[in-house]
Amino acid sequence: MDDMDAKSHRLLAKYLSRLREGLRNTGVTLEEASIKAGRNKQYASRVLSGKINPTLEAIIQLSVANNIDPDFVFLDGEAYARISSYKSARQVIPNQREELAAQLAASFRKGGKW
Repeated sequence: MDDMDAKSHRLLAKYLSRLREGLRNTGVTLEEASIKAGRNKQYASRVLSGKINPTLEAIIQLSVANNIDPDFVFLDGEAYARISSYKSARQVIPNQREELAAQLAASFRKGGKW
């Protein structure tokens, strides 16, 4: 096995480890995870045990179908924390805009000025 193959196998092992961790965190059984992803239990078992090399698409499919953020699977802990914070901030901003717009509209209805 050359250096590139070794790196690829280490990365794949890391991704599968994070996927297994995500499944444990969600409390989903292997059978449930398989069904949600539209795969059979044997396939999911072989993927998660590293007996077959899944495509990135298959890893993402198993993740998304089981409510696991693919970023959790593919990024290390620190990078995932930064991305999660950014995603959370992006979700809050539109909510704040809606709230501000509602407050301005209410103020205007009460005779306030823009």
